[in-house]
Amino acid sequence: PKLLIVAPMSGHYATLLRGTVEAFLPSHDVFITDWTDARLVPSTVGPFDLDDYIDYLVEILGVLSQRRDGV
Repeated sequence: PKLLIVAPMSGHYATLLRGTVEAFLPSHDVFITDWTDARLVPSTVGPFDLDDYIDYLVEILGVLSQRRDGV
């Protein structure tokens, strides 16, 4: 089965979830989000708030629901 592991947007890196990812790899098709550190994104790019975070997750889930194994 597919598994999406969502890294928190609160400044934690997806690498901190390494143990969790490793635990699921033998039995799942693992996907993980990774967010750019907000301090590294210029303000001219625009805001990234909870609504944006949710929108991205909905989009990712949509893509994963259409993805077939081996594609």
